[in-house]
Amino acid sequence: GYLWGAQVAPLLTTLPADHKTFDVIVLADLIFNHNSHADMLRTCQQSLTRSKDAKVYVVYSHHRPWLAERDMAFFKLAAEEPFNFVVTPLFEVKMPPMFAEDPGDVDVRSTVHGHLLTWPEAALEPAQ
Repeated sequence: GYLWGAQVAPLLTTLPADHKTFDVIVLADLIFNHNSHADMLRTCQQSLTRSKDAKVYVVYSHHRPWLAERDMAFFKLAAEEPFNFVVTPLFEVKMPPMFAEDPGDVDVRSTVHGHLLTWPEAALEPAQ
């Protein structure tokens, strides 16, 4: 497996020969891992194509509602130096809770959120 924040070169070797970086990255159900926020963002920063069409989709639920603020800290960090991503909320959808017996507000645990991270204009590579 891959350790967030490690060298991205092994990930990039999985790309087709005509790609040097990823156009799309999906982070699904990961932001509950608060200690890895900076490492996840560093990996995205180093492996996402610097184009206006490049996107990081972040999809999550607050499995531990009492830690929702810490989950959301991911997006604050994403928008700040050194990452500087543009953060755009995409959707909220109600679903059955993943673990019905878990503690915490079931309404909060049942909401699936989607956000988009993109590069600001200043971070884009010049068109070739």
